[in-house]
Amino acid sequence: MNGILTDIDRDLDVIFGEYKDQFAVESFVKAARAAGLHGTLYIGYPVLVIDDERIEFDALLVSRDRGIVVFDLYSMDGRPEGELTDEVVKQQEKLYAALYNRLNSFSELRSGRRLLISIFTAIIHPIADKFSQQGENQVVSLNRLTELNTVPGNDRLDDERILHLNAAIQRISNLRPKKKRLNVKTHGSKGFVIKEIEKKIANLDLWQKRGSIEYVNGPQRIRGLAGSGKTVVLALKTAYLHVKRPDWDIVITFSTRSLYQQFENLITRFVFAQVNEEPDWRKLHIFHAWGGSDRTGVYKEYCSRTDHIYRRFDIAAQSFGYRNAFKGACDEAEAGTADTNLDMYDVMLIDEAQDLPSSFFRIAYRMVKDPKRIVWAYDDLQNLNDIELPSARDLFGLDSNGKPKVTLVNSDDKPSQDIVLPRCYRNPPWTLLSAHGLGFG
Repeated sequence: MNGILTDIDRDLDVIFGEYKDQFAVESFVKAARAAGLHGTLYIGYPVLVIDDERIEFDALLVSRDRGIVVFDLYSMDGRPEGELTDEVVKQQEKLYAALYNRLNSFSELRSGRRLLISIFTAIIHPIADKFSQQGENQVVSLNRLTELNTVPGNDRLDDERILHLNAAIQRISNLRPKKKRLNVKTHGSKGFVIKEIEKKIANLDLWQKRGSIEYVNGPQRIRGLAGSGKTVVLALKTAYLHVKRPDWDIVITFSTRSLYQQFENLITRFVFAQVNEEPDWRKLHIFHAWGGSDRTGVYKEYCSRTDHIYRRFDIAAQSFGYRNAFKGACDEAEAGTADTNLDMYDVMLIDEAQDLPSSFFRIAYRMVKDPKRIVWAYDDLQNLNDIELPSARDLFGLDSNGKPKVTLVNSDDKPSQDIVLPRCYRNPPWTLLSAHGLGFG
């Protein structure tokens, strides 16, 4: 999961998390691009905690020449004139303190007692041609973003700081192995090389970052080869949405039963890293796609809610064959129940989508509330005999007017509905090339 150093050098890489006001966000992003801001701009991210209070960030810019800028997009709405109120100032202090505490917990971002990262706060003013420095806060209109504070040349972010800063903001540093390898002494040894690689595990690459944070208020597909990080990305996205919207009922599901414990461990760690709390398992549900006698599952829950007969694997295998047992069970449940919305869950995230039948997705569609926030991760080329990726139309079917229920479109400066993870960390190209060269197939 090594971060890409050139990410921060892009003109402006925008990562769209869950946010409040579409018009305000679109206007802000357009203005940020027009101002020539560089770096990574997170929208609706991160979510941190201070004094047991959850603090949501409207927008956060990580930039070589401006350090970190925390943007408040909404506090000045309805207050076109006048000084900042005490309430607004206190909110800026909370944002600053929450981020400072987070970054200051990383020794790599400190020099003695001094934080090496410059943090600024900026409040967006709704009236054009406004810029002022009120105390420690900048109040700026969208047409004057070029006047935001910059950092001195010596404090500009270098590649090493960017790596550690990304790990702190993305909050996946707890993916690092617990074993510290303190006995490594020799520079260039195998142990040294492994230790250096493990340092970089805590950084998402550009595409993983987009997949784990970007929020579409509707269906979204994430795809990539085995080893591209889809399971971790889904766990991060689940934790982020749970923290951001704790009142939502969220389900994450999969085909392989051994993923139960992995998802539980990952989500617990990611939620705790954000808000220092355990997940609320009354609102966050880890379900197997099928279910069984000991645990419920998506298919089993659907049968229960629709009063349809639930078929165990052994019974389904007798009726539909061993290889088609789950497909037959889901086909039967879909055909035998009315095509109505059950409105059970706010979000459903599906891992190992390539192993699940299309009828399972149509069942899931009925179980999720409008606007059908369904995120599915698909393993490209899992089956070398079937390289055709099922379309959203194939998975979810057509509505009463003959139009696809789900369409996936990627547009500029909008959250991506179809995300590809192009880097494979399990079998990188040079490993595969060596294997083929040695005749390993």
